[in-house]
Amino acid sequence: MPFAPTLPLVLLVAAFGLCAYTYVGYPAILALQRVVRSTPLPRPERRAADWPTINIALPVYNEAEGIAGTLERRQILVVSDASTDGTEPFPSIWC
Repeated sequence: MPFAPTLPLVLLVAAFGLCAYTYVGYPAILALQRVVRSTPLPRPERRAADWPTINIALPVYNEAEGIAGTLERRQILVVSDASTDGTEPFPSIWC
């Protein structure tokens, strides 16, 4: 078994190398990139109209008292699971 003592040594060196890369190598690469790339990359200007619409599915059950504030100024899909307190009319009122 000539390879048995070398396996733990290889694993130890590999673990040390990964730790050294994490704390020394990667920050050094980032610092070098900052020096080489003196001007930042241009970012495209985005207006609010360019942003995607966000849709939210809101499952509700007996939320007649609290749903009005949630639905105000939002595009929300309300999924009611047979509520018994009159939750169903509120989405049509607020949307």
